[in-house]
Amino acid sequence: MIGAANLAEVVSKLRERGLSLDEVREALGGLHLDVRPLSAAQALIIGDLRPATKPLGLSLGDRACLALAIDLQAGMLTTDAALASADVGIAIHQRAGTGRVVRIFKAGVPAAGRFSGERGNSAESQVSRSHSGALH
Repeated sequence: MIGAANLAEVVSKLRERGLSLDEVREALGGLHLDVRPLSAAQALIIGDLRPATKPLGLSLGDRACLALAIDLQAGMLTTDAALASADVGIAIHQRAGTGRVVRIFKAGVPAAGRFSGERGNSAESQVSRSHSGALH
């Protein structure tokens, strides 16, 4: 699963790296993403998070990802130290990795091992986005 705002961010990064829109569509099409629209409730959360996350340097896209997790009452796994340090009322776990990867998981789903690529519990939902050009 990915929020529409974060999908736009992924598309923007891939276009910056020279992929055509058709190439981006092809690359993303195989992922069978469950794209969630940005809701009014999430927009309010994004704005509300600004004072707490500004000192961390978190972007609008980072806050959109946090808002989706908060709205779903889910936790997050990330490779980004600043995002992992956000104190926003949800569990955020940091793992080593390259690029920026974020995964959202439902409460009660173990966080251990979730970057290794296994599907595991069907209750797990994921948001993956990378600023390094590789999609995870």
